[in-house]
Order: sequence, then C-alpha cells, then structure tokens
Amino acid sequence: MSAQEKKKDVPAEPEGRQRVTFDDRDCKDAYANFFTVATTPEEVVVNFGVVNQERRNLVKLGSRVYLNYFNTKRLMVGLMQAIKQYEETYGAIEIDPKKRSKK
Repeated sequence: MSAQEKKKDVPAEPEGRQRVTFDDRDCKDAYANFFTVATTPEEVVVNFGVVNQERRNLVKLGSRVYLNYFNTKRLMVGLMQAIKQYEETYGAIEIDPKKRSKK
C-alpha cells in the first residue's frame, strides 16, 4: 500500500471536528488585568480592561465580548484545561492577594 493510500484510511480530524483556518489580519492584541461578567437570558457579556495604577478605582475598558451560553461553556472548559496544565507544571495559582503575599 502506498503512502497516498494510507493517508486515505486515516481521518484528518477526529469525527465531528472540522479543520479551521484563522484570518487574523484585523485581530488586535490587548492586555487585561480586570474583567466583569454580566448575563442576560440569551448571552454572557464579558468586559475586559486595565486598572489605572494611579487611581485604583478607575478601569479603562478595552474590549467587550458577547457570547451565547454554549460558547461560554466551551470557553470555560478551555480555560479550565489551560489552568490545570499550568498548575501541573508550575504549582497552584493563589487568587487571593492576601494569601499570595504571605508566600
């Protein structure tokens, strides 16, 4: 059997998944150290921003993302997988600043 024939027998992607091509020509990078989450019965709204270092109560919002609940859950699963992998490599992430500063 030739290499070309062998390739036909192996699916290119797991069943039910499609190969996706990204067009990132208009994509803009952004940094956020603050976010809020708001919900409606139909969608989840996530605001991303940066805390002003001089005026801690001022947040400059940079992006607002609207998601349906299906994609919100997919995002949550992806983020949980990323955190799990990070913590397996580098150790637990402490999100309470008071506990973090005691280390």
